[in-house]
Amino acid sequence: MAVESFLQSKYGISVYENLRRNGNEFRTNRSRAGTFFLTCLIAPFIEECTFRLPLLTKSHLLKWIIFVVFIQYFVYDIFQIDAYLWWYRAVLIILFGGIIIFNSNSTKPILIRRKYNHLCWMLTISFALLHVVNFYPLNGAIFYLYPLYVLPQFVHGAVQSYLAIKYNSILWPLLLHVGINSTAELSRLITDSIKSIG
Repeated sequence: MAVESFLQSKYGISVYENLRRNGNEFRTNRSRAGTFFLTCLIAPFIEECTFRLPLLTKSHLLKWIIFVVFIQYFVYDIFQIDAYLWWYRAVLIILFGGIIIFNSNSTKPILIRRKYNHLCWMLTISFALLHVVNFYPLNGAIFYLYPLYVLPQFVHGAVQSYLAIKYNSILWPLLLHVGINSTAELSRLITDSIKSIG
C-alpha cells in the first residue's frame, strides 16, 4: 500500500489500476468460461512445461509435451490460444529446442545433478520476470520496483521448482499452479457475480 501511495503521488501511476485494466482487457473478448480455462488451465500448463519441465531428470512424456507446446506456438490460431508476447514464444522455442537437442536419444539427465541449482534459480527468476507483463504499460522511472511486484511469483516458482525436482514430475507443480490461479479467478468471478446481482 505504501508503494502504491508513493507511485500515485510522485508519478501518477496506479499499479492496482493497471492490473485491473489489463485484466478487464483480457476478459473483454472472452467468455467467463474461456477466461477461466485460459487462466487456470492453459497458462499454468504452458508455464510449467516451460519453467519446470527442464528440471526433470527423465520424462517419457517429454516429447509429447514438447509437441503440444510447439503446436500451440506455431498454430495457436487453431486453438484460439494467445501466448502473451513474442518473446514468450521465443523463450518457448529456445528452452524446448535445447531440451530436444540435449535429450535426444539419451537416457541420462539433461543436466548433471550439481547444475540443477543454477538451472532451477534461472528458471525461477525467469518465471517471476515473465509476470512483469501483468503490470503493462511498464514505466522506466519505476522499473527498479518491478521485482517487488513479482515477488509472489518468485516464491511460487521456487516452491513449484522444488516440487518438480523432489517428485521428478510436473504434476504437483502444475496442480499447485492451477490452484493458485483458480483461487484468484474464482474470487474474481464470485465478486463479479455479486456486483451484477446487486
